[in-house]
Amino acid sequence: MKNIDGYKLCYNIEVGLREYIISRFMIVFPDFDWRDINYPSDKAPNKKLASDKPQLIQHIENMRSFSIEKGFDKNQAHEIHGIYFLLLTDLKILFEQKYKNDLGQEIEVFSLSKDERKNIANILQSVFSIRNKICHMVEINDTELEILDLSQRSINRIIENFNTFIDQSNLRLDALRKIKSQFSFFAELILIRDEIDCEHDLSNLIKTSGVKVSNDIIEFSTIWNSYISLKNTKGSYTKISNLIEDNRLFLLKIKGNGIN
Repeated sequence: MKNIDGYKLCYNIEVGLREYIISRFMIVFPDFDWRDINYPSDKAPNKKLASDKPQLIQHIENMRSFSIEKGFDKNQAHEIHGIYFLLLTDLKILFEQKYKNDLGQEIEVFSLSKDERKNIANILQSVFSIRNKICHMVEINDTELEILDLSQRSINRIIENFNTFIDQSNLRLDALRKIKSQFSFFAELILIRDEIDCEHDLSNLIKTSGVKVSNDIIEFSTIWNSYISLKNTKGSYTKISNLIEDNRLFLLKIKGNGIN
């Protein structure tokens, strides 16, 4: 029973802090899409996590690849934000380290005082060993359960509206599932040349969903816009046919919810 309660507390602490980091990075570094971390590592806002670690982006990709090698579903792995592949010790480093802008000026990423960031780093350090015991199905004791409870209470006091961050991961995955379903439907309509409501604005759908803009989404949006344009032009039957045939395999992939 202690491990069940402990797991819930660990989940809240982990997920909430990961989502808080994602949120702050997206606000402070708007030129970098932290939902899709495949940008050049030399442009990462922080050059190193620590002297013995690679740049953050490369480290995340290494951790993601390692998880896939260990049996984690490849497609699912690429739907999950890269921050989720970092260890708690990595998150601790993110809260501890200093950040600079393009002018070399030190900036505060997390809108927290130095002491508050240090407190969170200490919490992560104390939670790490307890989390590992729970993951390896080793029974935790009352003191360890109390540490987890006090840890979440402390974070709630430090980070405003912390509980709202706990729900963000599921909300983002739900949005991705919805957009996949919509794209699948649109791809099927193109393939069978069914009547289409030309009012569908995919760019707005993507924007409001909040999902990452992957290459597949960009490519399908281009095909969709071309298709709609041709549908609105008289005598474009041949061009529509060519568009479909040229992209048939890709459209079949999207129809099968194959957006990455």
